[in-house]
Amino acid sequence: MLHAAGLLRRPMVSGALGSRWGAPGIGQWITVFGNSGHAYMVVAGLRYDTSQAGDPLSQGSGPRWRTTLRSAGSYSSRFSPGL
Repeated sequence: MLHAAGLLRRPMVSGALGSRWGAPGIGQWITVFGNSGHAYMVVAGLRYDTSQAGDPLSQGSGPRWRTTLRSAGSYSSRFSPGL
């Protein structure tokens, strides 16, 4: 998604997304959360994630849009300035 939007030139592992992509902090529209083992993003308040963490009911695993947020305690947050 980030590549299709022109915000990512090449694939990055989760740790790099959480530490080197964009700028540190929370974006107005898009925020990427990453640590050494996982990354997910929140776009306009919806979470795109492969993990069901934070979901009250099991909706299965795999990449999907989720309406529930999750704890970002161990994650670094990054955003693309201007978005």
